[in-house]
Amino acid sequence: MTDPALARLADAAERIAAALEAMNASDTAPEPLVAALAATFGRDAFLSGEAWTAAQHATEAAQAAGLRMPDLPHELQRAGIEGPHALGRWLAQREGRGVIRIGTDRGGTLWRVVSRGAETASPLRATPPPAYTGRQQTRGRP
Repeated sequence: MTDPALARLADAAERIAAALEAMNASDTAPEPLVAALAATFGRDAFLSGEAWTAAQHATEAAQAAGLRMPDLPHELQRAGIEGPHALGRWLAQREGRGVIRIGTDRGGTLWRVVSRGAETASPLRATPPPAYTGRQQTRGRP
């Protein structure tokens, strides 16, 4: 792995750790839109464009069947979100409060809905390795 790749990996790990820490500090219930995203995607990663498309398809299917508007499009409407870019900005503002940024795909940000119990299993919470002290131990010698 090259140094830039390690730097990107370390940056991602720090963002995830900060998001999980912020989630841990928050005792509030998830926002209705986060709950609707969780109901739609579960623990799968998604792009804001995919969420927007899923909401449009759900709306069309509900209208065709004469059913009420599903939760995801309803909550997008209630939040005043009118497109995938607006949803991406909304998610970025709430990173660490029910959603985390996990990478990129096709030029967009990949998101995942996380539950309050999920952060306890994170490998990022493990004890960090000891700091380098400048002395390296060689075979058999201190």
